[in-house]
Amino acid sequence: METDCKICFKGRSAAPIGSPSQSNCPLCTPGRYQDQPELLQIECKPCKSGSFGNETGRKSADECGSCTRGFYVDNTVLALTVEDCKECAPGYYTDQMRQPECKACEFGRYHDGLTEIDPSTGMVSRMLKSFCKNCPAGYYQDEDARIHCEKKCPAGRYGETRNLQTIMLLFV
Repeated sequence: METDCKICFKGRSAAPIGSPSQSNCPLCTPGRYQDQPELLQIECKPCKSGSFGNETGRKSADECGSCTRGFYVDNTVLALTVEDCKECAPGYYTDQMRQPECKACEFGRYHDGLTEIDPSTGMVSRMLKSFCKNCPAGYYQDEDARIHCEKKCPAGRYGETRNLQTIMLLFV
């Protein structure tokens, strides 16, 4: 009877017709998973964008590793290890894990990708790509994805707050 035929387990793709044992249900290859034990799941699913998988037989998307904040993996790459996670370029960031792309720093903010002093340790470290810095007082930025806030308040105006987005905010 067909009901005596067993279903391939999670973490495996479907066995060919007439397979005699569970060993004919191949384990999902690295970078893929299978979360549904059904006869029709012929192929394992790729790990989602922003994540990777270097082991066989993954049973859920949660078992795929994830790129940390400041890094991403787009969905055009079958990522196998954390080395496949790409760092966001200057002017861009990711503030969450498992991201398929980086976001542009908003108006009034920048990300130069250079080193800075870590306030918790007092040591110099590479700037985290999980946030953008506010423009310093006296400067503004009316473009996104910038690596510096190069626009100074013009003569006769000043900006005592940080994160100024436009010169219109600087009238006195």
